[in-house]
Amino acid sequence: MNPLEEFMVQNPGLADALIGQHTDEGRGYCQTCALGAQHGYRRYPCDIRRMAEHAREIERDHAKR
Repeated sequence: MNPLEEFMVQNPGLADALIGQHTDEGRGYCQTCALGAQHGYRRYPCDIRRMAEHAREIERDHAKR
């Protein structure tokens, strides 16, 4: 687990909030992660979405224990 995923796990609800924000805008790009002026958006799923999904899996595993 990287430090960002660890931070998400330590802050319940953060991973779910990020997953809700970092969604496919319909053409295969993250609707939240802009690359900068006139450069478009990052491919979906973006790194933040992938890390949030991993953090959510860890949270769920901990909840089962």
